[in-house]
Amino acid sequence: MVELFAHFKNLLEALSGLDRNVLHVHLGIVLFGLVAWIFPGRRRFLKAWYWLLVIELVNECFDIIRALDRGKPPNWADGLADIINTMLWPTVFCLWWYWRRARQRRHPGASLMAAQDTASPASAPDGSGGGNRGGRIRAPAGDVQPAQVEGAHQANTAPIPGPIGRSTRRLHG
Repeated sequence: MVELFAHFKNLLEALSGLDRNVLHVHLGIVLFGLVAWIFPGRRRFLKAWYWLLVIELVNECFDIIRALDRGKPPNWADGLADIINTMLWPTVFCLWWYWRRARQRRHPGASLMAAQDTASPASAPDGSGGGNRGGRIRAPAGDVQPAQVEGAHQANTAPIPGPIGRSTRRLHG
């Protein structure tokens, strides 16, 4: 089985024309995305990262077994480089993804305010130059204001479910 796997890797390298290190990077990204797609759910990227780590460690075990079968010592430096090459970008993506999710939980309106901060002057319907002035989110003229929305509290707050469902957050002002 180890020899069959080695032949498959050699065939993949010959067909792609890429160096083994580059193949580790690209296949790591492809396998990470594929596994994340196969396992949908809340922690799909974490599951994909773990599966990719297992696949890579099995690959390195096969390389070690193949080297020992040939009477050579395992090349530990190449094995470590292969693990780093395979896991680098999926690790960066996971860290970014979970950092972004944690930031959104701490600051629920942060992405909306960031989008309004970068609005171009031409995109402001009232000609005010767009953007988020003074940290307030302003609705264009003609839009429904939060106080007009059915179920909104006085003082421009709307209920946002918390752990018990009683917490509120100010929308304006």
